[in-house]
Amino acid sequence: MTKSALLVLNPLVLIGVFWIVDVQEASLYLLPILGILCLVLGGLFAVGFSKVLKLDRKSTGSMFVSGSFCNWGSFGTLFCFMILGQQSLVFVTMLRLLEEFIYYAVAFPMAKAYGSKEQRQSLGKPHRLRIFADPFIVTALSAIVIGGSLNFSPMGRPDFYEMLINILVPLSILLLVIPVGYHMRFMAVQKYLKESFSISIVKFILVPICILPIAYALGLGNLYDGMLMKSILIMAVMPPAFMSLIPPKLYGLDVDLANSSWVVNTGLLVVILPVLYGVLQLM
Repeated sequence: MTKSALLVLNPLVLIGVFWIVDVQEASLYLLPILGILCLVLGGLFAVGFSKVLKLDRKSTGSMFVSGSFCNWGSFGTLFCFMILGQQSLVFVTMLRLLEEFIYYAVAFPMAKAYGSKEQRQSLGKPHRLRIFADPFIVTALSAIVIGGSLNFSPMGRPDFYEMLINILVPLSILLLVIPVGYHMRFMAVQKYLKESFSISIVKFILVPICILPIAYALGLGNLYDGMLMKSILIMAVMPPAFMSLIPPKLYGLDVDLANSSWVVNTGLLVVILPVLYGVLQLM
C-alpha cells in the first residue's frame, strides 16, 4: 500500500499541482527552510521537556524523535487538501522538500547517539547519503521537476486532471494510513501520559507559536490570499509521524514512550482540528 501511494499516486498528484502553480514566486523557496525549523524546534523543545521530567537517556531519545518527526505526509497533506484545496499541496510539498534529508542526515544520527553503546556499535556509522538513492525521494523530486517543466511549457493542464487529483489524494492518504494500524500498541499509553502530553505542548502550541511569526517576518503573510500562511499553520500543528517509531526500535530507545506519544497525539487531532479550523477562519 505504501509503495503504491508513494511511487504511483503521489507523483501523479505532484505533477498536476506543480503544472499550474506560479513557481516563479521566489518566496516559495523559503518554505523548505521553515520546514527544517519546524523539525529542529520540535526536537529541541522535546529534549527540554525531557530535562524537566528528568528522563533517562533512552527516554530522552524517544522524546526527541517524537518532537522532531511530523506527520506531514498523510494527515498534513490530507487536511491542507480538504480545507484549502489543491493549490495548498504545492506549499505542502515545498515545506516538506528537505524533510527526508533532515530525518536521515540529522535526526537518525542524533537518535542513535541516545541509544545504547551496543546498539550504536552493531549498526555502525549512519549512511547520510542513502537518501539520494531512496526511490521514494527520487520519484518525488522527479515528479516536481516534470510538473515544473510542464508549467514553463506552452502546454496547458488538461481539464480532467483536477478531478483526478480529487480522487488520488484521499486514496493515497488511505493507503498510507491503513498499515499504521498494524503497529499500534495501546496498552503502554497510560504509563507515559506526562511524556505524551509534553509532546502535545510542543507540537500543538510551541512550534506553531514560533513558526508563524518567522513566516510573517519573511514576508509570507499576504501571499496567495493568505492560503500560504494557513498551509504553514496546518503543517506546524501536526502530531508525531509514524516514522518516529522507527529510531527507538533501531537504536534501543524507549519504544513504549514513542508509541504512546504517537497514539495520544494522533488521537488528540479530534480536539485540535475543530480549534484549528476556527483559527483558520479568522486568518
